[in-house]
Amino acid sequence: MRILILLAILLSGWLTALSAQALEIGGRVKFEEQGNNAGADTPEAMLGHKVTSQTIAQLRLEASQTLDTWMFDAAWQLDGRHGSVVEKDRALQESYPALTTAGSDFSYWDLDGSLVNDQRDELEQRIDRLSLTFTENNLVVRLGRQALTWGSGQVFHPMDLVNPFQPVATDTAYKRGTDMAYLQWLFDSGADVQLVVVPHKRRGSEDANAGKATQAVFGSIPGDTLQWNLLLANDRADTVFGLGVTGPVGEALWNLEVIPTHLDGGGTKTSALMNLTYAGFWLQRNLSAYVELYHNGFGESGSYTLAELNGALANRLERGQQFVTGRDYLSVGATWDWTPLIQLTPTMIFNLHDQSALFDAQISWSLSDEITIKAGGRMPAGDQGTELGGLELAPETEMFLGQQRQWFIRGEVYF
Repeated sequence: MRILILLAILLSGWLTALSAQALEIGGRVKFEEQGNNAGADTPEAMLGHKVTSQTIAQLRLEASQTLDTWMFDAAWQLDGRHGSVVEKDRALQESYPALTTAGSDFSYWDLDGSLVNDQRDELEQRIDRLSLTFTENNLVVRLGRQALTWGSGQVFHPMDLVNPFQPVATDTAYKRGTDMAYLQWLFDSGADVQLVVVPHKRRGSEDANAGKATQAVFGSIPGDTLQWNLLLANDRADTVFGLGVTGPVGEALWNLEVIPTHLDGGGTKTSALMNLTYAGFWLQRNLSAYVELYHNGFGESGSYTLAELNGALANRLERGQQFVTGRDYLSVGATWDWTPLIQLTPTMIFNLHDQSALFDAQISWSLSDEITIKAGGRMPAGDQGTELGGLELAPETEMFLGQQRQWFIRGEVYF
């Protein structure tokens, strides 16, 4: 009943706006070929899926409508996959279900649907945006499914509590939408304060707090040389504080974030991030580069297996709030314009405790304002028993799970 009321409110706003002016429609079509190699002594190899491939197709349709102080925004997405990766994922789900829960969807409204669910084929639809926004003077109020990003991380995003991007994600054109209520007040000084309430559904998770809501206040305060960010949140019963500072150093910018989290069951985990970003030229071509240090307060140090992860970390992996299990990381990356239409983006992530690493490189070629070709590859490095080289599932199992070697080529058409 509640979802019908929400949809009725949003639809009434849309229909009102439609009577005044034309609807703006756009979107993207994506086709991608992808190959993966999981390596030996992995669950994939044991199931006969060491080397896999898949074809990915996506259609995204977006519609927005503005009428005076109101705006309606919607996006519908159709995702299709075909290949042995789909078959491998089904085999993992049957044999090792605990390995396939990362990034589970805890959105309040279930607006997804499976259209095809065969052995090697999968077709799903999703309403990824559905929101109504009121804007007047210094006030913004938005209700419904939307995207939100907080923090200054380049690879890691500890201050971003709602659906953060994975490190070196291959497709960051659209952040997954989340059901929430959002309010922003803009001050004349340039400062602003944002309030969000994000309800969640537990949907069978073993995490007792998975279905509890997230309420957060985020403030940004500009200064003459420093900019301050402040975060206070109750995130699924845990209390989160955040302090971020940004300032100049020569031709670069430095960012510092400290995020202590007081757990509902007792104890405090403190994460921190610091990066240095530079934008300039190299060989007379545009260059943006960064170096980033990340301390994961929830992470493990020393020798450990996946079965021995602490509960707070395991819960955040399942929710899609965390993507790494270790404690300290160094990341280095850049985007360099080889030509005005071709960009190169190399990235390296290094686990400072076990010396494992992940190397990622992507190239983007803009054929026009609407058409882009992208390609890339990913290579993990490290001994068995290390995070990126392959963590053992449990003590003495002699089975390891790590980052896969991967390549992709993708075509994107925007309209």
